[in-house]
Amino acid sequence: AESKEYRIRLAEQSERLQAVELQSEEKGQQVEELQRLLESMRIESSLLKDKMEAGEAELLQLKKDREEGADEQQRCKELKNQVAVLKERIHHLDDMIKCQQRKLRQMIEQLQHSRTILQDRDRVIMDLEERVAFLVAENKELHDHMEHFLAGRDPPALSTENKPEIVYSKPLIPTSPTNKVLPFIKVIEIKS
Repeated sequence: AESKEYRIRLAEQSERLQAVELQSEEKGQQVEELQRLLESMRIESSLLKDKMEAGEAELLQLKKDREEGADEQQRCKELKNQVAVLKERIHHLDDMIKCQQRKLRQMIEQLQHSRTILQDRDRVIMDLEERVAFLVAENKELHDHMEHFLAGRDPPALSTENKPEIVYSKPLIPTSPTNKVLPFIKVIEIKS
């Protein structure tokens, strides 16, 4: 019955482990997608900054040559407006990049947390498998004893392979003289 209970618990742990693995894969895909989006936003921001710098350079050139006439003044106003719009777009993109970076950090933390849970579940499953294997071996040994008993024969001796046997013991004596009273220590050797 205990073995059956451990097997049921092992099956439940395996199902939970599979669910966590699926979640972990989904989180990994979301992290990759966010990283791609972040990279494209960085590229766009860089292009807009280059465009803004080119506009500012042209604006400076126009200021130097403004005595040439009204056409240049109109172009100057247009460039000022373009620079203002580009600055606003860059500011907006920077805000979006910061937001995406926060999301990415949270996703990575969740992914690491999922991996930690997976490792813990793996350890629990390994412990349960060991216990089940031990109980199966113990059950088999008890079945053998029962068969011998029912057959009217003497049951075979219980396995003593792992039971320690004291070979000798002696008190330890300190190598240097001291005034302290030392406890009695037994050295036990185990036959293997």
